[in-house]
Amino acid sequence: MPVLTSGLPPADAPYNRPEHWAAVLPDRVAIAGRGPGDSLTYAQWDAAADRLADALAALLPGPGPVAVRMRMRAEWPVAGLALAKLDRRMVVLDPAADAARTRQELAGTGSRALLFDDPAAEARQHGALWEGLDLVPVAVDPGPGWSRSGRNTLAGLLARPAGTRRVSFTDAPLVLYTSGTTAAARGITRPNAADRDSMRRKREYRRDIAASRPMGDNDQVLLTLPLHHGAGQAQLRRASATAATVHLHEPFDAAQVPALIQERRITHWATVSAQLRQLRAVPPAVLARHDLTSLQVLSVGADPVPLVLREWLARTLPHVGLYESYGATEVGPVAWTGPGEGAVRGGFRGRPHRNVEVRVVDAAGRDVPEGEVGELLVRTPLSVPTEASPDGYTPIGDVGRLCADGTLHVLGRTADCVWADGAVLHPGGIEEAVLRHPLVDDCVVVAGPAPEGRGTAWTAFCEAPGLTGEELARELAGSLPADGVRGTGGAVFVEVVGELPRNALGKVPRSVLRGRTGRGTPVPALGEVPGDVR
Repeated sequence: MPVLTSGLPPADAPYNRPEHWAAVLPDRVAIAGRGPGDSLTYAQWDAAADRLADALAALLPGPGPVAVRMRMRAEWPVAGLALAKLDRRMVVLDPAADAARTRQELAGTGSRALLFDDPAAEARQHGALWEGLDLVPVAVDPGPGWSRSGRNTLAGLLARPAGTRRVSFTDAPLVLYTSGTTAAARGITRPNAADRDSMRRKREYRRDIAASRPMGDNDQVLLTLPLHHGAGQAQLRRASATAATVHLHEPFDAAQVPALIQERRITHWATVSAQLRQLRAVPPAVLARHDLTSLQVLSVGADPVPLVLREWLARTLPHVGLYESYGATEVGPVAWTGPGEGAVRGGFRGRPHRNVEVRVVDAAGRDVPEGEVGELLVRTPLSVPTEASPDGYTPIGDVGRLCADGTLHVLGRTADCVWADGAVLHPGGIEEAVLRHPLVDDCVVVAGPAPEGRGTAWTAFCEAPGLTGEELARELAGSLPADGVRGTGGAVFVEVVGELPRNALGKVPRSVLRGRTGRGTPVPALGEVPGDVR
């Protein structure tokens, strides 16, 4: 990796790297946090990353990855750029994970150092994160005991005198952890391409992704996706490639978003469907008293946008383009859809990105005919062949179909669907119908055994302030799609909850609710199948 001893980055440094923007747009704000002290210009970001890279190079002779376990804050991109300058892998860890899981992930990746923040914990609790491991801990928010011990702090590393000027030519390779299709989290490594053809395919793939979701140097990007997730990292990297300003917002509070958009003139919001559902629950009067006209693009991933939510967005933010993407941590972005496209009852429908290959297979692993439903196997330029998938086609735990027009229709997670009478039944249609009730803020439908073992029960867990389960069940009578349970001999139940459980992305993990199915109030009757967009 090139190292400069003085001066600005060379003229041939990639124009889309932070070092380039530090040279040509030094005073532009790159990272904006909640307050003025949480912001960095491109020049400050580059300089801080240089100092951290120097310090880490001195602390960690030889190769090896560095792990980062922090909440969303400006130090995240500083660490990422420093590791890119050193050409070291970055292991991104969930700050909410317990010590046992963190220790397992650190050991599994062979991490040489850990940058972490946890202002409420004492040093002895911190030690549980790396107990028995040979690594260098670096505290970002050290307590008094840690500081008195003389151990490494991020502030101390950044306070060292500036040394060499380093230039990165690509982002730090990521190691991401995901549960994916298994119960236990596992590390997904995204190495940089080695041979010329792989580099070309990856370059074409990334250009296609960039073209599918417009972003420019004057954009003000609101990022509400966690940086320990691949989606958050991807949005941060895309924004810095175009000299945009990224506004970090955590913890997510839908009620604060309208004011944030107005005050900072946000043009591009990188979010997920679950957060938009929470925005939909904000009183209309709150939305109406804020100027949201600066917002131009909603970039949504990780979970499909229901039709009812699309309709609400079209009414509430008619000037905003909705760009929806589908992908998985194991393989990266797979498909996308732009404004006015992709409307489908339940699931996602969009065009695969360039150099993405999708197979749809049956239970025996045989390819099914076009238009038929099966398990999705995906290969992208980011796929890594494994012993289980030597050809790179990775099972990502979803079912769907390839349509005649070349689009991919994803019905949902394999674990959330029911196979009955040769058909795949998924919860999307029932969720759509329940979400149309004016007093339902959010809803997640989960399949499970019906009472007394009579087939399958779908249970709609709802946030519906002011309603009981009995009242909601009566008001939904006759409005739920019959195709959701046809062939299962099951029923639909509703249960009103105070608050749905959510993960760091704001999504509701259905696995947490599966043990509670069939306990709510049954909906008296099912309606006709509403129209579908196929």
